[in-house]
Amino acid sequence: MKRFVWMIAMVTLVMMLLSGCCVSHDMQPATCTEPARCSKCGKTEGEPLGHTEVTDPAQAPTCTETGLSEGSHCQVCGEVLKAQEAIAPLGHTEVVVPAVEPTCTEPGCTEGLHCSVCGEILKSQELIENPWATPRSLSPQSSRPARRRAARRGCTVRSAARS
Repeated sequence: MKRFVWMIAMVTLVMMLLSGCCVSHDMQPATCTEPARCSKCGKTEGEPLGHTEVTDPAQAPTCTETGLSEGSHCQVCGEVLKAQEAIAPLGHTEVVVPAVEPTCTEPGCTEGLHCSVCGEILKSQELIENPWATPRSLSPQSSRPARRRAARRGCTVRSAARS
């Protein structure tokens, strides 16, 4: 009988050593892609949990900044399920701001450009001073063409008596 008990104990011991886990498994929890697994023997139980999908919203491109398409990732493990793709910038939509000729009473300005979408000034307008507004430019000694241009715009030419 002693021999029989001894033999059973030895067989049990050999079985436990061969199984690698002795009495209980050291189960690591399941992940999104892997079932629960024993860290000692590698035995698995159950099914993978599966990903918890979260939507990454799209970002519209601007005139100068790159946008992104809609994508998704797993909330638990962070794995990217659908990658967001870059969308090229749209570029500016140019609007011409016409030049304004100076008058007798008001200065003028050069042609300019701005974007109708974002409002960015692409080409600044420059002020054109009124050449007929200074007393010297409209004096009787001014050139005949300058006096004619001034008269066409409604400016009055000073007489020689006032200079």
